[in-house]
Amino acid sequence: MLRIIFSAAMLFLVSGAMLLLLDRKVYQVSRRAREQKISSLLGWFNLSAALILLGIFLWKH
Repeated sequence: MLRIIFSAAMLFLVSGAMLLLLDRKVYQVSRRAREQKISSLLGWFNLSAALILLGIFLWKH
């Protein structure tokens, strides 16, 4: 169970970082404001979920 929580946290962390660093910049360059905002929102959501899951992992470990 702990491996699943840790794996999910790492997936959320990587996908959130990619959304914030790559997708947001692509949408900014192509001047798509709505997509940039949604990408930013989803990126922060993924990073928040990763932090929550990492907290659960450390608490259970």
